[in-house]
Amino acid sequence: MRHTVYLSGEAVKALDRIDWLLENRIREKLRKLENKPEIQGEKIKRMNGLRLQRVGDWHILYTVYEKKRSVYVLAIRPIGQ
Repeated sequence: MRHTVYLSGEAVKALDRIDWLLENRIREKLRKLENKPEIQGEKIKRMNGLRLQRVGDWHILYTVYEKKRSVYVLAIRPIGQ
């Protein structure tokens, strides 16, 4: 069953600022999060429920809500921020 992916305001702003090639790569990863997001990315230690998906030199920070079948993307940032 598919999940719905929601982007925070910060994530939307990040997508607006990056070049179209990287944006397309990130959007492809976001589409993949619709199917089994709990097995994609890696869990962040000491941050209960947060996961990280890497796209080149950028990270997608997200959390999965199984009961609501949704993924909430908190941030899309360059590595190191």
